[in-house]
Amino acid sequence: MMLFSHLVFDAGSIKILQRAFYKNLKEVISEKLSEIHKYKLTTYKDYVHELEINTNIEKIRKYKKSKEYLDILKVIEKNKEKRANNKNLKEYIFEYSFDDNNYPSLSVSEKAEGTALWISLNIAKVVFEENEFAIRIAKNGRQLNNEKFENLIGDCHVHIPMVLKIAEKPISDYINQVNNEYKKFYVDKKIYIEYIAYGNYEGNEEGHEIEKMLVELDFAFNYIGELTDEENELYCTSVNESQQRYSRYFFYAHTNKNKIYIRCRLPENYDNEKIKQ
Repeated sequence: MMLFSHLVFDAGSIKILQRAFYKNLKEVISEKLSEIHKYKLTTYKDYVHELEINTNIEKIRKYKKSKEYLDILKVIEKNKEKRANNKNLKEYIFEYSFDDNNYPSLSVSEKAEGTALWISLNIAKVVFEENEFAIRIAKNGRQLNNEKFENLIGDCHVHIPMVLKIAEKPISDYINQVNNEYKKFYVDKKIYIEYIAYGNYEGNEEGHEIEKMLVELDFAFNYIGELTDEENELYCTSVNESQQRYSRYFFYAHTNKNKIYIRCRLPENYDNEKIKQ
């Protein structure tokens, strides 16, 4: 049940799962799997077990008392009315130039993710007419407790709920803030927030408030990485042709060469010129 329990909120997981499947299939066919990864092979059961043994009532209650969690609740309440305009959200995709020569201290992937996050925050600023948001960021969670799960087919990304504020600061500050939040809870404290919310563990009723918080966040952000030319064309076409409507704000981002693409959900008939400006 844990494998797809939160796909209602994160449809992008389907893309992640699909790409992981083809990546693993290609490695198996080429008989290079054992050569590429020298870590012992693990299963999705091992991954969930790592989450389960590190989840208990004490940790959940500790997280609920944390400044980070309480700050999130405050921003959720503050932006409640702005978030109410979430009926019949339609997906749009916007293209932006991307220069990966900036911020030499960051990897290319971090530069792309940080830039995409900054763009998404500025789009949200226009839509919500706010500059502080409680959001959920999805990151790859395939390394837990010094164990790598890189060969694993499955939904292993993690949820990082946090408050981000638009300010006059470099893009590197945003990605560093995300990385620090991830390190604090997932690495140092081993508080696995998405498992608290959706996992099947003893006393999981304690996680209902966390699940409610994740649902009520202003929006979610998911950087899915670099797409090939073919993948990018198919992806953009599917978004432009889609007639589906949604009830939660979401920003997906990917790169293709020197371009960043932001796929976002906006109120139907929204004046997109406001975004393009």
